[in-house]
Amino acid sequence: MTHYTDQQWKAYIQGDELDRASMDTHLLECDACMDIYLIVVEDLHELLPEITNITAFSEGVLQHIKSLPTYSTKHSQPMTHRRWYTNMFFHYTIAASLTILLVGSGIFDQIFDRVSEISENTEQAQRATVSDQLTNKAGQWLDSIPAKQVKKEGKP
Repeated sequence: MTHYTDQQWKAYIQGDELDRASMDTHLLECDACMDIYLIVVEDLHELLPEITNITAFSEGVLQHIKSLPTYSTKHSQPMTHRRWYTNMFFHYTIAASLTILLVGSGIFDQIFDRVSEISENTEQAQRATVSDQLTNKAGQWLDSIPAKQVKKEGKP
């Protein structure tokens, strides 16, 4: 964001600056430049013209404001009848009912027992060492070989 200098704000106040629209927007967005602008206005307040007829000035400002184009603001649509199943209370009621039903049926106890059983099995599997597992596999493989093949291969 580019900031304006004291001289540019002085020209803006005196009406000499050509890029008034961007400076107006910048004043609304930048607090630092607003502070500089207020300091320059305070320094130049003696050079600014005095308002002799405050009532006429006020009427002129009001007439100018009335002549500006009006912009319609987005008004929120009036709340139409919503369906019953879109209500948040309905969703909370369903959730609470399901929770009571599941707690009452003991499903959570069954899930907890099954999780405990699975965790015990995995702990036992982790306790067995790799060498024990290899020895067991080798033993199972040797047991699967029929005894006849062992005797035939054993003879010269």
